[in-house]
Amino acid sequence: MIDCGSVMADDAPSVLCEARRLYLIPEAKMSLTVLIPEIKSFGVTISNWEVMEKIKQASKPDDFVSLRVTNSSREMIHFEGELLSVKVMRKLTLLLTGKTIKLSGFAEPLRIQAKPFLSDFPTKKDWEEYFQKQGLLSFDEGLPGERPDTVRVRGLPIRWFTDSNSSGNPSKKVLTQVFSKFGTTRQVDIYDPSKHQQQRGAFTSFGPTTSNRYLNFEAYIQYMSYAGFCTAMGGLKGMKLMHKESDGKSNVISITVEYDKGAYLSERNIKQRKLEEEKMETIRKETEKKQEEEKKMEAAQKQATQELRDQLLQQKHLERLEKKEQRKKDRLQQKQIEKERKRQKLLVVAKLKVLAKQRRAEGQRLLRVLLAGAAEAKYQEELVFKRAEEERKQLEEEKKKQLERAKAEQVLRDQLVLNVEQLERRKQAIQTELLLRHCSKQKHT
Repeated sequence: MIDCGSVMADDAPSVLCEARRLYLIPEAKMSLTVLIPEIKSFGVTISNWEVMEKIKQASKPDDFVSLRVTNSSREMIHFEGELLSVKVMRKLTLLLTGKTIKLSGFAEPLRIQAKPFLSDFPTKKDWEEYFQKQGLLSFDEGLPGERPDTVRVRGLPIRWFTDSNSSGNPSKKVLTQVFSKFGTTRQVDIYDPSKHQQQRGAFTSFGPTTSNRYLNFEAYIQYMSYAGFCTAMGGLKGMKLMHKESDGKSNVISITVEYDKGAYLSERNIKQRKLEEEKMETIRKETEKKQEEEKKMEAAQKQATQELRDQLLQQKHLERLEKKEQRKKDRLQQKQIEKERKRQKLLVVAKLKVLAKQRRAEGQRLLRVLLAGAAEAKYQEELVFKRAEEERKQLEEEKKKQLERAKAEQVLRDQLVLNVEQLERRKQAIQTELLLRHCSKQKHT
């Protein structure tokens, strides 16, 4: 869904339903083909995103609402672009046709070919050939639903087709009101995907009241005449749905329109769906009944489980009380034992104190005796030491005297030896003198 504030200035919308503020505006789509020149260099690649950006730059100041790659090959890249208006689409078709863009890695420019988008919307020839193959000769004849009278529309926003009585779901009344513009409708139906889910075993509700999965819905509109059907197909061809909000803003959404090939609103299929719905309703009721019984059984089981749990809790509570009382008794007994142990300990300590006092007194007495004996022994020892010291001093004095006497004797002895040596030298001198005298006398003679 896009904001189309600038669309109305270019393409005036046609009224679909003024009361619901719904309008139709033409789709503005174009096809672009970018021709890729022959790639002569090895390893050169082309980026679709880069080509897309080049196209957007070449389209300035106009912008694409959307631009996507639809096909890509070595020779060309096909794009589909949507614009805000047909006027802009025509302008860009003329602007981009024959225009070239330059890409990195390519010596030659890439040429653009642009043209309006060719829609695959079914034509009158398509549905006439289809129903003729089904054996229908006149399109106004035949059974309703089995002839070209039903339009299938997908992508309708739910909130644009609700009313005060639909509880947020799309309303058939609003749907009839909107699409009666093209002709008188026989009936309409809203495709409910939840019914198909129910057939697969999943029961859900349709619409945004219970789930946000469904923002859009699919509808079948059956017209009374072939002319009404043709008018609707022609009026919706190449159109988008626009809704004007109460604040003046407008929103646009693309819808898919096609003719019904499955005879969805034929009497046969309506009866078949009704039978299936009744069958599914029966299955749903049986399932609900079964679920209700299962819930009751589950509730009973839960109650029994709860009662058993309560009993177990009560039993555990009683066991905890018993254990608490036993622990209390054990603590009291332990206290008594501890008290008795402390009393016995005090008695032992008292006895030990008395014994220690006695031992201390005995030790002091023994110490006094020992000290007295030690004093006497010390006195005797000092006396012996004193005597020994006096004897030692006497011996030392005697030794000193002996040393002095020995020194004196040695001095005398040394003096005597010196005197003897002096006498010997005088004796020799006298002898020498006498000899010299004698020799002198003999010379004279």
